[in-house]
Amino acid sequence: MLLAGSIGSWFASTALDRRSVRLVGRPLWLRIAAGVVSGVIAALPAACSTATSGSGTKDYVSGTGAAITVFDPASRQSAPRLRGTDLEGKAVVIGQAGGLTVINVWAAWCPACWNEADALVQAAHQLPHVAFYGIDIHDVRSAAQAYVRRSDVPYPSLYDPSGRSLLAFHDIVTITSPPTTVVIDAQGRVAAVVSGELTATTLVGLVHDLARKA
Repeated sequence: MLLAGSIGSWFASTALDRRSVRLVGRPLWLRIAAGVVSGVIAALPAACSTATSGSGTKDYVSGTGAAITVFDPASRQSAPRLRGTDLEGKAVVIGQAGGLTVINVWAAWCPACWNEADALVQAAHQLPHVAFYGIDIHDVRSAAQAYVRRSDVPYPSLYDPSGRSLLAFHDIVTITSPPTTVVIDAQGRVAAVVSGELTATTLVGLVHDLARKA
Protein backbone atom coordinates (compact mmCIF):
# COMPACT_ATOMS: atom_id res chain seq x y z
CA MET A 1 0.00 0.00 0.00
CA LEU A 2 1.25 3.50 -0.79
CA LEU A 3 2.24 5.23 2.39
CA ALA A 4 0.62 8.61 2.94
CA GLY A 5 3.75 9.84 4.66
CA SER A 6 5.93 9.04 1.65
CA ILE A 7 3.54 10.73 -0.77
CA GLY A 8 3.21 13.64 1.60
CA SER A 9 6.97 14.10 1.78
CA TRP A 10 7.16 14.22 -2.02
CA PHE A 11 4.58 17.02 -2.17
CA ALA A 12 6.19 18.82 0.76
CA SER A 13 9.46 18.91 -1.17
CA THR A 14 7.82 20.56 -4.20
CA ALA A 15 7.66 24.32 -3.80
CA LEU A 16 4.69 24.81 -6.11
CA ASP A 17 2.67 22.01 -4.54
CA ARG A 18 3.55 22.88 -0.94
CA ARG A 19 1.68 26.17 -1.22
CA SER A 20 -1.58 24.79 -2.55
CA VAL A 21 -2.11 21.07 -1.98
CA ARG A 22 -5.60 20.58 -0.61
CA LEU A 23 -7.76 17.63 0.36
CA VAL A 24 -10.18 16.42 -2.30
CA GLY A 25 -12.93 13.86 -2.17
CA ARG A 26 -15.13 16.02 0.08
CA PRO A 27 -18.84 16.73 -0.57
CA LEU A 28 -19.39 19.07 -3.52
CA TRP A 29 -20.56 22.00 -1.40
CA LEU A 30 -17.42 21.75 0.74
CA ARG A 31 -15.17 21.70 -2.32
CA ILE A 32 -16.92 24.79 -3.72
CA ALA A 33 -16.55 26.59 -0.39
CA ALA A 34 -12.91 25.55 -0.17
CA GLY A 35 -12.32 26.94 -3.65
CA VAL A 36 -13.75 30.31 -2.65
CA VAL A 37 -11.71 30.46 0.54
CA SER A 38 -8.52 29.35 -1.22
CA GLY A 39 -8.78 32.35 -3.53
CA VAL A 40 -8.56 34.60 -0.47
CA ILE A 41 -5.77 32.75 1.33
CA ALA A 42 -3.80 31.49 -1.66
CA ALA A 43 -0.70 33.26 -0.42
CA LEU A 44 -0.69 31.30 2.83
CA PRO A 45 1.18 27.96 3.05
CA ALA A 46 -0.96 24.84 3.24
CA ALA A 47 -0.05 21.42 4.60
CA CYS A 48 -0.25 18.37 2.39
CA SER A 49 -3.42 16.40 2.93
CA THR A 50 -4.45 12.97 1.73
CA ALA A 51 -7.72 11.09 1.56
CA THR A 52 -8.08 7.35 1.23
CA SER A 53 -11.37 6.18 -0.23
CA GLY A 54 -12.99 2.83 0.29
CA SER A 55 -11.66 1.76 -3.11
CA GLY A 56 -8.07 2.24 -1.97
CA THR A 57 -7.24 5.52 -3.68
CA LYS A 58 -5.52 8.67 -2.48
CA ASP A 59 -6.52 12.06 -3.89
CA TYR A 60 -4.55 15.30 -4.00
CA VAL A 61 -4.62 18.71 -5.68
CA SER A 62 -1.36 19.93 -7.22
CA GLY A 63 0.06 23.44 -7.23
CA THR A 64 -1.52 24.08 -10.64
CA GLY A 65 -4.93 22.92 -9.45
CA ALA A 66 -4.77 19.51 -11.15
CA ALA A 67 -6.55 16.69 -9.33
CA ILE A 68 -4.24 13.72 -8.76
CA THR A 69 -5.56 10.25 -7.92
CA VAL A 70 -3.11 7.51 -6.90
CA PHE A 71 -4.50 3.98 -6.81
CA ASP A 72 -3.48 1.49 -4.16
CA PRO A 73 -1.71 -1.47 -5.83
CA ALA A 74 -4.36 -3.88 -4.58
CA SER A 75 -7.13 -1.90 -6.31
CA ARG A 76 -5.44 -1.21 -9.65
CA GLN A 77 -7.11 -2.43 -12.82
CA SER A 78 -5.46 -3.47 -16.06
CA ALA A 79 -5.10 -0.64 -18.55
CA PRO A 80 -6.64 -1.13 -22.00
CA ARG A 81 -4.34 -1.72 -24.96
CA LEU A 82 -5.00 0.91 -27.58
CA ARG A 83 -4.18 0.53 -31.26
CA GLY A 84 -4.36 3.11 -33.99
CA THR A 85 -2.25 5.51 -36.00
CA ASP A 86 -0.30 8.61 -35.07
CA LEU A 87 -0.54 12.05 -36.62
CA GLU A 88 1.59 10.90 -39.56
CA GLY A 89 -0.41 7.72 -40.17
CA LYS A 90 2.08 5.33 -38.56
CA ALA A 91 0.85 2.44 -36.38
CA VAL A 92 0.78 3.05 -32.61
CA VAL A 93 0.14 0.56 -29.79
CA ILE A 94 -0.34 1.94 -26.26
CA GLY A 95 -0.59 0.02 -23.01
CA GLN A 96 1.91 -2.81 -23.28
CA ALA A 97 3.11 -4.08 -19.89
CA GLY A 98 6.81 -4.20 -19.08
CA GLY A 99 7.59 -0.73 -17.80
CA LEU A 100 6.04 2.49 -16.55
CA THR A 101 4.00 4.32 -19.18
CA VAL A 102 2.66 7.88 -19.23
CA ILE A 103 -0.33 8.66 -21.45
CA ASN A 104 -1.34 12.29 -21.96
CA VAL A 105 -4.78 13.07 -23.40
CA TRP A 106 -4.61 16.40 -25.21
CA ALA A 107 -6.00 18.55 -28.01
CA ALA A 108 -4.64 21.51 -29.95
CA TRP A 109 -7.76 23.54 -29.13
CA CYS A 110 -7.15 23.12 -25.38
CA PRO A 111 -5.33 26.14 -23.81
CA ALA A 112 -4.24 24.14 -20.75
CA CYS A 113 -2.69 21.55 -23.06
CA TRP A 114 -0.50 24.24 -24.61
CA ASN A 115 0.39 25.48 -21.12
CA GLU A 116 1.61 22.07 -19.97
CA ALA A 117 3.27 21.01 -23.24
CA ASP A 118 6.76 22.12 -22.22
CA ALA A 119 6.35 20.36 -18.85
CA LEU A 120 5.52 17.06 -20.56
CA VAL A 121 8.48 17.40 -22.92
CA GLN A 122 10.78 18.12 -19.96
CA ALA A 123 9.40 15.15 -18.04
CA ALA A 124 9.86 12.84 -21.02
CA HIS A 125 13.53 13.86 -21.25
CA GLN A 126 14.02 13.44 -17.51
CA LEU A 127 12.41 9.99 -17.53
CA PRO A 128 14.12 8.14 -20.41
CA HIS A 129 13.16 4.77 -18.91
CA VAL A 130 9.44 5.61 -19.10
CA ALA A 131 7.36 5.21 -22.27
CA PHE A 132 5.43 8.37 -23.16
CA TYR A 133 2.40 8.54 -25.47
CA GLY A 134 -0.23 11.10 -26.29
CA ILE A 135 -3.85 10.66 -27.32
CA ASP A 136 -5.05 13.56 -29.45
CA ILE A 137 -8.85 13.80 -29.30
CA HIS A 138 -11.55 15.73 -31.19
CA ASP A 139 -8.92 17.52 -33.23
CA VAL A 140 -8.08 18.60 -36.75
CA ARG A 141 -4.97 16.76 -37.90
CA SER A 142 -3.20 19.86 -39.22
CA ALA A 143 -3.75 21.74 -35.95
CA ALA A 144 -2.50 18.77 -33.95
CA GLN A 145 0.59 18.49 -36.13
CA ALA A 146 1.30 22.19 -35.54
CA TYR A 147 1.02 21.63 -31.78
CA VAL A 148 3.55 18.79 -31.91
CA ARG A 149 5.97 20.82 -34.04
CA ARG A 150 5.64 23.94 -31.89
CA SER A 151 6.18 22.03 -28.64
CA ASP A 152 8.79 19.68 -30.12
CA VAL A 153 7.00 16.67 -28.61
CA PRO A 154 9.42 13.70 -28.67
CA TYR A 155 6.84 10.90 -28.33
CA PRO A 156 4.03 9.62 -30.58
CA SER A 157 0.36 10.49 -30.19
CA LEU A 158 -2.58 8.33 -31.16
CA TYR A 159 -4.78 10.43 -33.42
CA ASP A 160 -8.39 9.99 -32.31
CA PRO A 161 -10.70 12.66 -33.77
CA SER A 162 -13.77 10.77 -32.50
CA GLY A 163 -12.49 10.40 -28.93
CA ARG A 164 -13.64 6.78 -28.89
CA SER A 165 -10.37 5.50 -27.46
CA LEU A 166 -11.31 7.04 -24.11
CA LEU A 167 -14.25 4.65 -23.84
CA ALA A 168 -11.73 1.88 -23.19
CA PHE A 169 -10.96 3.54 -19.83
CA HIS A 170 -14.64 3.92 -18.88
CA ASP A 171 -14.76 1.21 -16.19
CA ILE A 172 -11.36 2.18 -14.76
CA VAL A 173 -11.12 5.98 -14.63
CA THR A 174 -13.23 8.88 -15.82
CA ILE A 175 -11.59 11.05 -18.46
CA THR A 176 -13.90 13.96 -19.18
CA SER A 177 -11.65 16.43 -20.98
CA PRO A 178 -8.05 17.27 -21.81
CA PRO A 179 -5.55 17.61 -20.41
CA THR A 180 -5.61 14.31 -18.52
CA THR A 181 -2.53 12.22 -17.81
CA VAL A 182 -2.63 8.51 -16.94
CA VAL A 183 0.32 6.63 -15.44
CA ILE A 184 0.43 2.87 -16.02
CA ASP A 185 2.64 0.69 -13.80
CA ALA A 186 5.06 -2.02 -14.92
CA GLN A 187 2.30 -4.63 -14.58
CA GLY A 188 0.15 -2.79 -17.10
CA ARG A 189 -2.29 -1.43 -14.51
CA VAL A 190 -3.60 2.12 -14.10
CA ALA A 191 -1.61 3.49 -11.15
CA ALA A 192 -2.45 7.20 -11.19
CA VAL A 193 -4.48 9.82 -13.03
CA VAL A 194 -3.86 13.57 -13.22
CA SER A 195 -6.88 15.61 -14.31
CA GLY A 196 -5.80 19.07 -15.38
CA GLU A 197 -2.62 20.97 -16.13
CA LEU A 198 0.52 19.60 -14.50
CA THR A 199 4.17 20.59 -14.09
CA ALA A 200 7.29 18.60 -14.91
CA THR A 201 8.16 18.50 -11.20
CA THR A 202 4.77 17.03 -10.31
CA LEU A 203 4.86 14.36 -13.03
CA VAL A 204 8.49 13.34 -12.47
CA GLY A 205 7.94 13.15 -8.71
CA LEU A 206 4.79 11.08 -9.15
CA VAL A 207 6.49 8.61 -11.51
CA HIS A 208 9.51 8.25 -9.23
CA ASP A 209 7.27 7.58 -6.24
CA LEU A 210 5.27 4.95 -8.12
CA ALA A 211 8.50 3.30 -9.28
CA ARG A 212 9.76 3.07 -5.68
CA LYS A 213 6.52 1.43 -4.58
CA ALA A 214 6.41 -1.05 -7.48
